[in-house]
Amino acid sequence: DLLVSGDFHSDIKDDYQAVLSIIKRHPMNQHEIEDFLASRGNKDYPSLLARLKEDGGVEVISYKGYDTYRLK
Repeated sequence: DLLVSGDFHSDIKDDYQAVLSIIKRHPMNQHEIEDFLASRGNKDYPSLLARLKEDGGVEVISYKGYDTYRLK
């Protein structure tokens, strides 16, 4: 099953791995990640965003109060 949210999609069922697979192709900001997770029924985006920030392979770019996530 292809899981789709706006322009972002992933066939990976694990939310964290799905987000990683997307940011590998396209950086996502915090709102895009929240929307993507909400479309998958996951409302616990704060813990996933915290996990991304702790991940040494993910770069977090903060600008004007918004975070964008991409793979290093």
